[in-house]
Amino acid sequence: MGRFSRTWGVAFVPLVAALWLASSSGLVAQDVGGTIFGRVGDESGKALPSATVSARNLNTGLTRVSPTDAGGLYRLVGLPVGMYEMTIAASGFATEVRSGVRVMIGQQSELNFALKVAAVAETVSVQAEVPIVESTKSAIGVNITTREIDELPLTDRNFTTLAFLSPGVTQSVTETTNISAAGSNGSANTFLIDGVSNDQDALGDLRGDYSPDAIGEYEVLSSQYSAEYGQASGAIINVVTRSGGNTFHARAAGYYRNDGLAATDPFAQKDPDTGEKEKTPFTQWIMSLSGGGPIVKDKAFFFGSYEQTWRDETAVVAVDPALLESLGLPVETAVPRTLREPRVVAKFDFHLTDSQTLMARFRYDEPKTTNDTVGAVAGGGVIVTSQAGFTLDTTNTDYVASHSWVMSPDTLNEARFQYARQNNDALEVNCPGCPTIQRPSLISGKLPNFPQSFSEDRYQVLDTASFNILGGNHFVKAGFDYSRVNIKAFVPQNFDGVFVFTTDAPFDANNQDTYPFIWQGGSGDPNIKIRNNIVGLFVQDQWRAACNLTFNIGLRWDYEDQVYTKHDWNNFGPRIHFAWDPFYDGRTSVRGGFGIYYDQVLLNVPLLATIFEPGRFNFQTILFPGYPDPLVGGAQIPVPLPPNISILDRNNQTPYKNVGSLGIQRELAPDMAISADAVYARSYHLLMLRDNNAPTGFDPATGYQYPDPSIGVAYEPQTRGRGEYMALQLGFTKRFGKNVGAQLAYTLARNRDNTDGSQYTPSDNYNIDLDYGPSSNDIRHTLNAAIDWRGPWGIVLGTSGSLLSSPPYNIITGLDDNNDTYISDRPAGEKRNSGRGATLWTVNVRLAKSIAIGPTELQLIMEAFNVFNHTNPTNYIGNMQSSLFRQPTASAPGAFGPRQIQFGIRLDL
Repeated sequence: MGRFSRTWGVAFVPLVAALWLASSSGLVAQDVGGTIFGRVGDESGKALPSATVSARNLNTGLTRVSPTDAGGLYRLVGLPVGMYEMTIAASGFATEVRSGVRVMIGQQSELNFALKVAAVAETVSVQAEVPIVESTKSAIGVNITTREIDELPLTDRNFTTLAFLSPGVTQSVTETTNISAAGSNGSANTFLIDGVSNDQDALGDLRGDYSPDAIGEYEVLSSQYSAEYGQASGAIINVVTRSGGNTFHARAAGYYRNDGLAATDPFAQKDPDTGEKEKTPFTQWIMSLSGGGPIVKDKAFFFGSYEQTWRDETAVVAVDPALLESLGLPVETAVPRTLREPRVVAKFDFHLTDSQTLMARFRYDEPKTTNDTVGAVAGGGVIVTSQAGFTLDTTNTDYVASHSWVMSPDTLNEARFQYARQNNDALEVNCPGCPTIQRPSLISGKLPNFPQSFSEDRYQVLDTASFNILGGNHFVKAGFDYSRVNIKAFVPQNFDGVFVFTTDAPFDANNQDTYPFIWQGGSGDPNIKIRNNIVGLFVQDQWRAACNLTFNIGLRWDYEDQVYTKHDWNNFGPRIHFAWDPFYDGRTSVRGGFGIYYDQVLLNVPLLATIFEPGRFNFQTILFPGYPDPLVGGAQIPVPLPPNISILDRNNQTPYKNVGSLGIQRELAPDMAISADAVYARSYHLLMLRDNNAPTGFDPATGYQYPDPSIGVAYEPQTRGRGEYMALQLGFTKRFGKNVGAQLAYTLARNRDNTDGSQYTPSDNYNIDLDYGPSSNDIRHTLNAAIDWRGPWGIVLGTSGSLLSSPPYNIITGLDDNNDTYISDRPAGEKRNSGRGATLWTVNVRLAKSIAIGPTELQLIMEAFNVFNHTNPTNYIGNMQSSLFRQPTASAPGAFGPRQIQFGIRLDL
């Protein structure tokens, strides 16, 4: 596997060099800057060839120059984000200087110039922003600026919460991240930081976190992005970190909140004396220091950021204390939880010449959480009690370097390298050596695959080239991206045994109804190593077919050679999109097209399959076991089954999505625009986990009827899932100007599928279509909005709000109705995810008072999350055997939780 991948890469090097190839893989490396292009002519409209267009970065002094061609066309590519001054000069014409030109990440701005004839040297100065409508871009998404990051309320200082301001993005409850774009689950997104991957390959999660004070800006692409982005069928979150400039800037900030500034958790237990809900202790301190400036003016710059979080909170276990007491469990419904997390970023930028830049960055992030998952709802819809908690210590370390080279006015080459490591240690558990006890309402003992640890190393090399061809009407990007991911894991699966009960009633040896239904135990070698070689190649052509019509045509090929999809060679993803300006004024863009987007198979899938490979582990399953000894007693005679196995079907394929859209974006004013897009997507080869040897029935005389009686469970990760998404996505943008800015995103959607991800087992292993129905991310209405206002007397007000209509949850009987040994059957006539929760909504406010103190600015800050303290219930229990059936067990996380007020102070120099 490794030799093949290296040979493949070497074989393509000459071809890559010859074609100026450079590219991305699903862990792309694109557009950490922006592009300005357009036409220079005289006042009559005649093209001016050989004019000179230059752009100077006002922060760093970097200057880029492009001459116009025979048609008067110019293009400045790979411009670092920031404010620019543009100068347009031509012999015999007045030089025009345009200031106030802002370049944002991924932006494609068209600026045309009409120069005046001048008999003598003359300069005309103009103050103008770039157009708000990008008339050549067909991707759907938004840009999040530094000002929004600085002045809008951020729950838990998490900058990614602003991603919900993009149409087509809603909350995800499946797989890892909480972002669902165009119907995909939370693991289908790709996060890019400074052009390299910030994905964790094992679970598809974010690999660590950054202080908001280290984030410059980012773009959120919810769908219809170009071929330079791959290995994602959800959102692309493309981030650039802050950099130093010619002027030294520094920031010191602190934030504090506690339970005295918060509303009572509605799911906390009542005080037996007062009958009121008990306050849950909470204290949080956050300290942030950051700054940057010149090492050598106009040549070398530094930036650094350090943030530390100290949080002492309470995990609420929404279970009746009497139930815990009856089961002999610790009566702990308010469990202390701590978080300690330092975040460090160090970055250096070098302008080797005006055409070559070099960047080097280091990141360190180490969150450590005690009593992790306590109070959450685990797989199977059960509440995690204090016994099942553990301490999670995660360390993220990244080293990144990039080189950008404007080789000629028409050619840009960008090369990047990354080495990143994540260590996850969960070796400290609250109940060491305890078996897992799962009941309809709760899970106690120790989680079945704990204690555990794993490390993930990523080596990433990529190169992207951009150039104009055929008279400048074709702007081509092409390239490659290669990542090598190595995982080492320690996973003692079910080593202490797992008992599954179908009742919350305490065990009574004289009552058959209280015995467990099934027991599983494992033994063997828990040390696993897995590697993944990821290759991506792409070519993308932005073809200006007419002055008002652009086609964005691309082809992408993705390949992984990890054991699960080693021979899936045909992952070709064509993307054909258009952008049309029907009125020739740059104020309207009719956009649309079609694309195929290949995702990736999480490394957790082959890792779990490896656990069950013959000879590694011995897994034993017993039906109707005794308790606490599974072989003694039992509701019936215990039935030991043959060992479980895993099956790795080499014909599995990479999940992918076909996406089509048609929409329009229209400028209402120079700083204001609206958009509307109809999006339709079909997903194929989605992951699920099937039992290929599930019983087909039960005979009272012989017991369960297995297709192959020589084996027990035959686990097989499969790519047989499918999904369908259709939506109307509306957006409104008021560019953040001097006094006010706003973003609004509304999505009306229907999302259907038959799987929740790689660990989802269908209710009927032989008829997976029975589970086709509303996705767990089927949010019919999603509304997100934010407003930033700077008023008199130094008042700064930032508000944000979200509304989600009735998230679904699954209803199960909690019994083995179809005699397949699984207790995930639904009631007759009940479809998957037929339960609906309450509508969730929240409003958050950030109010600041700015005070000028000489060259510094002091801000006194108050933030309120869920300012109206609206109860947002979630984690509904859908098991009919549970005493909590159809009841929510927690407040929605983050800003949807009970009201919290935070005070802060920030000093900017």
